[in-house]
Amino acid sequence: YIESLDKPVELVLATHAHPDHWFSLGYFSEYRIRAYQGAIDEMAMLKDVAIGFHTSIHADLMPENIILPPETIEPGDFEIGGVIFRLLQFKDIEANTLMAVEIPSINTLIAQDLVYNKCHMYVATRTADGGFAVGNWIRALEDCRTRGYETVIPGHGAAADARVFDDCIQY
Repeated sequence: YIESLDKPVELVLATHAHPDHWFSLGYFSEYRIRAYQGAIDEMAMLKDVAIGFHTSIHADLMPENIILPPETIEPGDFEIGGVIFRLLQFKDIEANTLMAVEIPSINTLIAQDLVYNKCHMYVATRTADGGFAVGNWIRALEDCRTRGYETVIPGHGAAADARVFDDCIQY
């Protein structure tokens, strides 16, 4: 897919510590890979257990080279090809540290697992103090609902408009 775009890859972002969002980073090792420090720490802590668990279920689908992001990145704005990208950080929601990417010029949020569209949501994440994170998650969704996004690209499911925030809150 990347080759079909005929555009250079400037950066690969690992948005959070769920294996389906970072296990395949080894395929992109020729590119610059970055993540929030909190996500890298969580990946490192869970790596061996996650690899063992997922290998026991579907070994034939596991990547051969599972790596952690070698560089950190901070929330805030950066530019690629004249387009501003804004990295948002959410804590203790669906993941302990989650990155979403806002593209202000087109009112778009690449929400990752902050948003799911018409599929089961993973709501068992716990906060650092052991409580369930679902309240924090709802507050983050409510905040995003007020930002005027026209397009929301979820971590799972099809792209949607801002009504997806209400769907997730209701779920």
